[in-house]
This record gives sequence, C-alpha cells and structure tokens, in this order.
Amino acid sequence: MKQLYTLAAILLCLEVVPASAKETGVAISGVFPHFNSSGLTSPSNGNVNTSTSRLIAKSHYVYDGSKLAAADSFSYIYSAGRGGNPDWEDANDDNVNFDTSVTYMFKYGYAYPSVRRMQTYNQQGLVASLWPQTWDGSNGDWENSKQYYYNYDNNYLLKTTMKMWFGGGWNNSLDYNNSYIYSPFRLLAMLNAPGYRRFFDYDANGNLVMSYDQTIQITGASQDNELDSFYYDSVTRLSAKTTQVHDSTTGGWMFSEHWDYDYTGTDSDVQSAYKLVWVNNAWAQSEYHIYTYDANHNMLSDLAKKWNGSVYVNASLTEWTYNTYSQPLTIVSRSWDGTAWNFATNDFTRNFYYENFVPTGIANLDKTPMFLNLYPSPATDVLNFGMNWEQPQQFNVAIYDMQGHVMKSWSENAVKTYNKQVALDGFNAGNYIVKMVAANGQQTTKMFTVNR
Repeated sequence: MKQLYTLAAILLCLEVVPASAKETGVAISGVFPHFNSSGLTSPSNGNVNTSTSRLIAKSHYVYDGSKLAAADSFSYIYSAGRGGNPDWEDANDDNVNFDTSVTYMFKYGYAYPSVRRMQTYNQQGLVASLWPQTWDGSNGDWENSKQYYYNYDNNYLLKTTMKMWFGGGWNNSLDYNNSYIYSPFRLLAMLNAPGYRRFFDYDANGNLVMSYDQTIQITGASQDNELDSFYYDSVTRLSAKTTQVHDSTTGGWMFSEHWDYDYTGTDSDVQSAYKLVWVNNAWAQSEYHIYTYDANHNMLSDLAKKWNGSVYVNASLTEWTYNTYSQPLTIVSRSWDGTAWNFATNDFTRNFYYENFVPTGIANLDKTPMFLNLYPSPATDVLNFGMNWEQPQQFNVAIYDMQGHVMKSWSENAVKTYNKQVALDGFNAGNYIVKMVAANGQQTTKMFTVNR
C-alpha cells in the first residue's frame, strides 16, 4: 500500500524522494538519498540482512502498447558480509548495502550504462558516503557529478552534505547541506535543507500525528506547502490520513485528500483503504483498494477500484511473488480492460535476483556450498568462471538476460574445482545472470555486467 506525499523539489539539483504512508509504518524521505526509514525513530542507511540472501540485480519493464519493453536494470556488488533487502513497498534501494551499483537504461532494444553509484561505510555499518557518476558516451567513461557525505550522532543522522563537481574538481563553495533535528525521545522533529523545511509532531506513543513542509524564499520568508495529519485506532494502527494544501490567497489550509484504512480483528495488515478527494467544498469518493497477504505478512495483491460516479469499478491490479526469505521476486501491474486483467500502457513488471552469502556477524554459517567467481567485471568479450564445490559433482550452467531469455547453457562433468572462459559473442551491453544447478539440487546465482 502506498500513498505518496509531495515533497517540493526546491532545487533542481537536489534529488527528492517521495515519502509514503507505508503499511508497515510511516516513512518520511529527505531531500538527499539515504534518508528513508521504516519509522521516524531511526533513519536507516542500509538494511542489515541476516537471511543469507541478498539482492544482486533487478530489472524493470514497461508496457509500451504492444509489448513489455525493457526500461532499466540495476546490478549490485558487495564486499565482506554486506547485503540488503529491497522494499516491496518502495522502488528505491536505500536499504541495500552495496559497494557498487550500475544502472543500465534501454532504448530501441539496446542497453547503455547510465549511472554508477559507489558507497563507503562507517564502523557502525552506516553509509558514510555515496558517490554517483554518470556515463559519458562520447568519452566512453564515467564522469563525476556530485558526492554525498553522512554524519551521525549515536547512529542518528545529523547532517548530509552534497558536494558538486565543477570546473574539473569538487567545489566546496557549492555544497548543499541537510540537517536533522530530533526530539528528546529521538524522534525526527525537523528536516532543514537549502530553501526547504519539513516539521514533524507526535503523540504520547511516538506516533506521527502531523507533518508539514515549507519553501524558504530568497528573502528568507517561508511559504507553507502541504500538511498531513495522521490518526490511529486504539491499538495504534494507522486508521486515517488527511492532506491539506496551503491557500496563498486566504493564508489558510484547504482539504485535498483523505484516506481511511481498515483492518480485520487485531491484525496489523491493512485489508482495505478508501480515498476521498475534496471537490466543491465536500468530500467525494475516488478510490478503493483491497489488499491480500501471505502468512508472513508480505503483500500479495493490491486491487484498485475507481469511483465512476455511482459504483467502484476495477482499475488496476498489482501482484507480488516472494522467495523463501520473503524477498520480492516479481511485481506485476495490470489494468482492467472491461472483461479481464491485461497489460495496458505504462503497466510494468519488476524482476529481482538474489545470491546466497554469509552476513557480517554470523559465524560459521554457510548455506552456499559452491563458491563462484566471475571476472572481469564489467566484462567485454569474455567472461571467466572460477568455482569450487565442497564435493565433486555434475552441474548445469545457464546465462540469462534480464528478460529471462537463455543466452548460453551447457553441462559439465563432475569436478571439485572449475575454471572456464566463455565468449560473450552476441551479448549486448547490460546485466546478466549466471545460474549453476548441481545434480544434488544445490544451486547458486550471480550477476555480471557487459560493457561495449
């Protein structure tokens, strides 16, 4: 379930991530990356993953009117025991503790590199810096644009600094800073950014009850933008949210939209949600959502209905699948065509790929009986395999593109140590998945990238 707020993009160079009233709580995003927590008490910079499974790639396809066309794909490389889980409610990857991530965009059926992001961490495992670079096709190399630095106090984010690349170097005079102020109970009270502020207020139980934002003019005067009010039931479940927008003419607040959330018994999962919009000084029906979950409280479906003036009619259906670690495998969005659920323009699918690993802090834990190394990374013309089994055994190898098509596949006789070089003829630039399956059922997957 996701209802997006609107955070004002007060500076074009600042990246604004929408916040959301999530089914699992309320998350407020900041103006910079890595301020996107599952709750306001502890801004998170990475999700400590103890499941021994971590995200290595994801791909996104959008229906263009005739087919699902590849839109973009992401790859992730980690060091040591880092990992991370994608959020089924949130498309960004602030909760993935990668060292390097590469984004490929697709156009006319071809993939091309777009953004490379590199991260460093402090001793507590929180992100200390984020360094995104953009691909310069004319020079065939990565170019600097900005860097982010994160400062903490007792693991609470206090300040974020964005440095800009200008004139061949990092220009300190162009720094932009976010600061974060907390209440005595370590709840976020204010986010302060260049030209922008957001305030937060809580009840005695620490539940967010109000949030509003302001744009700061060059003169120093503040302009109110949007106010969100949150309401809870007797067991502190989010029961309603009302959004108001500032009326610059009257100086007051005008209603904009309202959500009501329904539950079954004492279950914490939202079963349905109603959206009302403010029209002609009255609330009017707008949307109705029905949600389903699995036994682990993972959302399986979001059925959205629209009000047509007399009844709610089917509009869209989003469905999720998960692996045994409750990590999303697929997200599929379809639209109602009057008789059935089919893909319509801008519907999408997202695919997620994982590998097993040994998380930091878990000793003597190894659920990956094969150890696979792929190099060079990124690859160009050839890919080298280096792999060791615990015991010699036969196995099959397959290389998939991000659409699930098999690019190459072969079988190998029983060996304990395996080395092989594979030609990448016919491989366009992009991300690919290697899957190895042994005769005894053991398997592993790993992602690699091809640059052309």
